[in-house]
Amino acid sequence: MPIQLMKKMLVGMAIAAMPMIGVCADRATCEVLVRAWAKNMAYTSACNASTGIEDELRENQAACKFIGKARAEKLIKEEFEAARAANLASHDRYCADTKAEFDHVRASIVSQ
Repeated sequence: MPIQLMKKMLVGMAIAAMPMIGVCADRATCEVLVRAWAKNMAYTSACNASTGIEDELRENQAACKFIGKARAEKLIKEEFEAARAANLASHDRYCADTKAEFDHVRASIVSQ
């Protein structure tokens, strides 16, 4: 497993554990932590899904007593949807750029 991915997973676990160890002191702080956790997890979810760590972290984070499970789940869903939209936009740009490059190469080959 790449070191960078492991670091992201550890950061996600640390953020997820914060409310459980009393670091999350109020509703606003807890919401920020949930959003940060969800954003981190959204970008590493493929790996986390295969290890099962995402479900465990989600349960721990949702246990934040300051906002409750329903609010935490809503924030998590919002962040995952935003990450997916960003990934799709990035993917669409990449595909468009790649197609343009192939079209350029194809045109130069045809002209020869």
